[in-house]
Parts: sequence; C-alpha cells; structure tokens
Amino acid sequence: MKGTWPLSSNLRLFGLVFCGLLLSACSQEFETFHENGQLETRGTLKREKREGLWERFHENGQLKERKNYRDGVREGAWEHFYSNGQLWSRGNSKDGRPEGFSEVFYDHGQLWRRRNFVEGKQEGAQEWFDKNGRLIESGTYRSGQREGLWEGFHTNGQLKERWILKNGEPDGPLEMFHENGQLWSSGELKNGRPDGVWNFFDENGEVYIILNYKDGNLVAP
Repeated sequence: MKGTWPLSSNLRLFGLVFCGLLLSACSQEFETFHENGQLETRGTLKREKREGLWERFHENGQLKERKNYRDGVREGAWEHFYSNGQLWSRGNSKDGRPEGFSEVFYDHGQLWRRRNFVEGKQEGAQEWFDKNGRLIESGTYRSGQREGLWEGFHTNGQLKERWILKNGEPDGPLEMFHENGQLWSSGELKNGRPDGVWNFFDENGEVYIILNYKDGNLVAP
C-alpha cells in the first residue's frame, strides 16, 4: 500500500503555501535609481504603504536619509546626511510627528541647532550655534510658540540682545548691547512694537539719544 499524506498535513502545507503567497502579495521591495544608475530609494511596501526602514541616496552613492515607517507613517528614529557623508540632522517621529530632541549640523559636523518637540510642537529649550560652535541664540518654546526670555550673542560671546516673548510676540523689556558688553539700547515692547521711553548709549555707556514711542510710533518730545 502506497504511503499517503495525512489530511491534516496537507492542510498545514496548503496553509503555509497560501500564507507565503499572501505575504508576498502584500509586501514588496521598492527601488528607484538616479539617471547615473546609482540607487536612489530603497524600502518595503506593505499593502501599498511604506513599512520598516526606508533609505534614500545621493547621486554619488552616499546615504541621504534613513527613516522608519509603520503603516505608511513615520515612526521612530530618522537621519539626514550631506553628500559628503556628514550627518545633517537627526531626530525621532511618533505617529508621523516630530517627538523629542532633534539636532541639525553644519556640513563639517558642528552642531547648528538643537530643538525639542512634544506631539509635533516645539517645546522647551532651543539653541543655535555658529560654525565655530559658539552659542548665537537661545530661548524657550511653549506649545510651538516662543515664550519667555530669549537671548542673542555676539561672535565674541558677549550678550547681544535680551528680550521677553509672550504667545510668540515680543512683549516686555528689550535690551541690546555693544560687543564690548556696554548697553546700547533699552526700552519696552508691547505686542511687538516699541512703547514708552527708549534710551540709546555709546560704547562708553554715555546716553546719546532718548526717544519716546506710543504703540510703535515715535512721539515728538
């Protein structure tokens, strides 16, 4: 009597083959190429949506960006690169929106900007640096808007300006400084416009002009 496969084994084998065919139909590798033949894009499509790791490349073959997707939506760590291979920016996404700290770099590797996101909106401390790594501006965001104390700096590290923002608008005292640290001007801003008495000083700290404003308009003395 010839041997025969048990019915249950046949069903399991059929199930495995069917699942394999189903998966291959649902997931497929995706690639595009530059005109010079270099790989441009590489990733996986699942039910016509991006899934898992996706990569893009510069025409010279260097990696351009690396992102992760879940059901067509960006999720997890991402990175962008210059054509010289240096890291340009990096951060994280959650449900397709920026989440957590992100950083942007100059093409020689120096940090340019550091920001933080909560549910897609900028939140907390933010910093900007020049190409030599010197801090040029710092401040705070709240729910996507600039809020509170902000400061800018000269290239020699001296404080350049200091102002207060409310709901994204300059509102409150504003001070600006000469490179030697001496106060240059001081006054009040109201809804982003000068208001009240403004004093201006030379590099020796001597007052050389006093102006008076009302709702952003200069008032005659």
